[in-house]
Order: sequence, then structure tokens, then C-alpha cells
Amino acid sequence: MSSSSAINSSLPNRWILAIAAFCMQLALGSVYAWSVFLKPVASLYYHVPSAQLAAAQLKPTNITFSVVLVALGITAGFGGYLNNRFGPRVIATAGGILYGLGVILAAFAAPNLIVLYLTYGIIGGIGIGLGYIVALAWKELPFLALLAFSVLATRGPALEETARSLGAGPWAVFRRVTWPLLWRGLLPGIVSVFAFVAGSYEAAVLLAPSDPLPLPLLTYERYTDPDLGRRADAYVLVLLGLGLAAVAVALHEWARARAESFDS
Repeated sequence: MSSSSAINSSLPNRWILAIAAFCMQLALGSVYAWSVFLKPVASLYYHVPSAQLAAAQLKPTNITFSVVLVALGITAGFGGYLNNRFGPRVIATAGGILYGLGVILAAFAAPNLIVLYLTYGIIGGIGIGLGYIVALAWKELPFLALLAFSVLATRGPALEETARSLGAGPWAVFRRVTWPLLWRGLLPGIVSVFAFVAGSYEAAVLLAPSDPLPLPLLTYERYTDPDLGRRADAYVLVLLGLGLAAVAVALHEWARARAESFDS
């Protein structure tokens, strides 16, 4: 058996990974259906029929969703470091366990809302943050990381060795050689990632705040507005998006030409 076939046989099936990742993200995304559960949960805690719930009773219950988002954001802030140190398999497993634990413990929280905040809000939110950082780390970041590696591999070694042979120290080599190479090579990729993220609808509809709305969500909201007078705003927003895309393309081409002129 060749070495390449041995390596391939040791890797997990990519379809199994894709299905497992889809199921994990589907489970973690159930938190965004909180508005569906809000009234039944408030009715359970206040012993009032859903149709008779007042805003003063819904608001404390709805704080749970805010706690989840805060825990998610804080966890995602250092989740990248944990992902690099322990690997995506460990982080994804820990995220699923914590989210499931938070949901299970929340079943025993009534009638204490503080316990609901701690279980579903904090424990579940930490689990969601760990799970999402795995998906985010495997999306845009590898693209930029591979781009950076290719830039350094094709342009960096000879120039860095020349700088060191002329007496430059590690910091001087990084500042004068490595960093200029990196930013010139990465700038086109950064512009591309920005254009993709700015026009992404699915991430915005899942993760973005409701006020102010991101451009894709605002465009869709105005386009489907029952008030026909406001639908014209959607066309203006589309033109604005096209303008931003044109600027991004122009910036990308400028950055690419600048990097190519630097090579020559």
C-alpha cells in the first residue's frame, strides 16, 4: 500500500464529516427559534395562559436570549485559541455537550428565572459559541491562512535569508521583509472575504442584531414591506450594494496589480 493511500485510509470519510457538521449546526441554530418558545416558557414560569401574557412578563423571560448571545460572543472571542490548541473535534464535542447540558438542566429551572439564565443562557450559550467557532474557523480563516502560507512560501524564504545575511535581526526581518510581503499578498484576499461577508444573507439572518439591520436583511425587509412606498428603498439599497461591490472589485484589482508589480 502506498503512503498516499495509507494517509487517505486513515482520514475520516468527508461525507460523514459534512453530515455531522450539518447536524451540529442545525442543533445549535435552534436557539434562534427562541421567539417561538418565548410565550410557552413565560406561561410556564408565570402560570398565565399564553394569550394573557403581558409585556412585563415576557421581558424578563426574553432576557434569556440576550444572555445566550452574550455568552456566545464572549466564548467565540477566545474560542479560536482553544480551537487551535485542542483541535476542532474536541471543541465541537465540548460545544455539543455543553449546549445539550444547558437545555437539559433548563428543564428543571422553573419557576426560577435566574436558574434559566444560568443553565440555558450561560451553559448553553458557551456551548453554542464553541460550536460556532469551529464552523467559522473552517470557513474564511483557512482561505486567508492558506493564502498567507502560499505568499510566504513562494516569495519569503529567499528575501528573508538575504536580509539575515546582511545582518538584520528577527524583528527587522519581519518588519522590513515578511510583513510587507504578507499585506501585499493578503490584501486581495481580504477584499474578497469582505465582499463575501458584506453580502452574506444566511449569516446575517442567523447572527446579526435586529437593530440596525445589515444591508442584505434591510434590503429584503424593504422589498417585502406591505407599504408599497417603502419598497422603492429596496432598489436604492440594491444599487448601494452594487456600488460597494464595484468598489471592492476595483480595490481588489488595484491590490492585485500592486502585488504583481512588487514581484517584478
